[in-house]
Amino acid sequence: MLGKITFLFHHPKHVFSSISNTFTRQLTLSSFPPNSPNLKHLCSNGQLKEALLEMAVLGIEVKFEGYDSILTECVNQKAIREGQRVHAHMIKTHYHPPVYLRTRLIVLYNKCECLDDARRVLEEMPERNVVSWTAMISAYSQRGYRA
Repeated sequence: MLGKITFLFHHPKHVFSSISNTFTRQLTLSSFPPNSPNLKHLCSNGQLKEALLEMAVLGIEVKFEGYDSILTECVNQKAIREGQRVHAHMIKTHYHPPVYLRTRLIVLYNKCECLDDARRVLEEMPERNVVSWTAMISAYSQRGYRA
């Protein structure tokens, strides 16, 4: 019996992937100990896939810090697919990221040589600042575009 309980605490993704009801999933999530892995902790340890699994499968509400941690790790690992999943998650959940996170997306797309996607993020930004413009100009410069 103790072995089954230990398995649940060390392998929560197996439990959560089989739970389809959001209420039940949240109730189960709340029963886990407070030291359960969180997005920031997972990302700081280079566990990007685990962080994405927690974000998507567990159905947790992601806030600024979570998105920031995941996008930073995507940039560090040049993980374009994972970054696109995070961007899609923002859109799907109607999260309106601040300029900082949108600029982080521009940096990610540039680093992964997806200049069209970087440009699209800039164009869709409701407000831009010097940093977001600099990120886009830098992207063009790194890809060989000249003034």
